[in-house]
Amino acid sequence: MDVYTQAFDKLGYDFSMVYVNTNWEQKELKRGSFGGTCVRRRDFISEFGLNNLVLIDTPVSLQERSVWGHLEQLGDSTKHDSTQNNPFMAAGSEVGFLRGASIEKYLVEHYPDVTLVTFLKSESGLKALIAKRIDYWVGYSAPANFNFQKFGLNSVAKIGDVEAVTLYAYLNKKHKALAGPLKAELKAIFFERGHLIE
Repeated sequence: MDVYTQAFDKLGYDFSMVYVNTNWEQKELKRGSFGGTCVRRRDFISEFGLNNLVLIDTPVSLQERSVWGHLEQLGDSTKHDSTQNNPFMAAGSEVGFLRGASIEKYLVEHYPDVTLVTFLKSESGLKALIAKRIDYWVGYSAPANFNFQKFGLNSVAKIGDVEAVTLYAYLNKKHKALAGPLKAELKAIFFERGHLIE
């Protein structure tokens, strides 16, 4: 939020951020209810048919998508069979992820022998993992780490990273005149910071 607030302040605009459910956000973006979205993959427009958005073509975040499981899974080499293109998640496992997240396509392609379980909120999926209702959780590292710290947990651990994702900002096309200036401000901020948001 600090990065976007700083960029919009320099452009002379007020900025506020609203946290919403991923599926609901996509519907509202299609309706034009929001001015944009802050951290999404480069293929966000085409993947979700959001043709009323314009890409701000400078990276703002680099995040890992990771697999979390139970501590006892870390020491069991039979659970992770790299010969079956399944280095992290055992065949037949139930794997949770956030509904509407673009990770589903990746999981289907790379882990065809697991059962996918969707959740409306990351927090619900992580609680299901803690309660052992699912075997693994796949999602962005930063929100998962935040929630695990919030819950005060030590029964689950990150098993590994499945992909690195570069994320971008998008504006509603009605604000497309701001795309170039916003890109310039974001580039300047990240040049000064020396790193993207992680």
